Amino acid sequence: MCSSLLHFSNRSVEAHHDSLGCEELGKPVGISDERLGGRSIIVQAHRPLALQQFRAHPPGQARPPTLQEGSGWPRSHRQTRDPADLVQKTRRQEVRRQSGPKEPRPTEGQPSPRRPHPQDGNGQSELWGYDRIAGALKNLGHTISDQTVGNILRRHGLPPSPSRGSSTTWADFINSHQHVITACDFFSAEVFTQAGLTTFYVLFFMKIATREVDIAGITTNPNEARMMQVARNLTMEGWGFLKGQRHLILDRDTKFTAEFRKTIQDSGTKILRLPPRSSNLNSFSERFVRSVKEEMLSKLILFGEASLTMALREYLLHYHRERNHQGKGNVLLFPSGQPKSDDESKPIEMMGEVKCRRRLGGLLKYYHREAA
Repeated sequence: MCSSLLHFSNRSVEAHHDSLGCEELGKPVGISDERLGGRSIIVQAHRPLALQQFRAHPPGQARPPTLQEGSGWPRSHRQTRDPADLVQKTRRQEVRRQSGPKEPRPTEGQPSPRRPHPQDGNGQSELWGYDRIAGALKNLGHTISDQTVGNILRRHGLPPSPSRGSSTTWADFINSHQHVITACDFFSAEVFTQAGLTTFYVLFFMKIATREVDIAGITTNPNEARMMQVARNLTMEGWGFLKGQRHLILDRDTKFTAEFRKTIQDSGTKILRLPPRSSNLNSFSERFVRSVKEEMLSKLILFGEASLTMALREYLLHYHRERNHQGKGNVLLFPSGQPKSDDESKPIEMMGEVKCRRRLGGLLKYYHREAA
């Protein structure tokens, strides 16, 4: 049916093409035939039929209102001239379908659909009243009335102080508890050994507040005996990695045995087991796994457990001291050896010579300035 339709339509268009003037070539052409079941199609004579989009409608029915004389096809149905345009159009449709309808933009004086939450680093300014804010601004050299402060806050959708203190967001709640939360997880690495390609399991722990990571164990068989030794090391009094941590986030991996969890809880750290298939609830750990695999493991061929241990040790040094973290203000976590100026007005970029520190053969690079 499709081949006969194309054959018929091509002959019909060619026959009609010669009868059209130059000014008529851009207009749609209607063609009907009994082989189409009494239906007609609309084509454009100046384009090959194989590249056209056409629409069939019963005879005698009015032409669609969006298809007007002299305008060609509607904008959404016009033929794509370039494959790149088709790809971009498809991507835009996918984005619109996934993102859903856009939120209406607020007019002047109306609260925003997504209410902002001002923060000063510790969240205390969210509870300030109008007079308190006016006084703080006066300390900075700006004298305004408390009524002006109220008008500005209402314009941005912020209620008075009592209402602001009665509610909080999940982001603020988690940020206020980050200093006592640790997360842990496993990730695997493929290493060539004498037995062939072998899978090693790496257990790591991360303090959410500081993003400090500790590699607790590397093994091909994380059985209960090894996990119990890891638990004892983590809870060692005085220097264990879980010192001062009240909560430990872990998933439902069977490697985290009941005895392992009991040892952790006996030390005073509460276990928070995530629901099944909820890796998004352990996002900090998952982000570290992505970083270590994309930046290091996926670019190396490792031979033996010692090479894996060395590579992870070098990466942790880079991760803690030489890698900027967007989630922490795009700064280094634990900078060391940074040049400092006695003159605070002197910019740091004017001091010392730029050096590049390379790790793992130049796979990990860090640019810094030497002390003058």
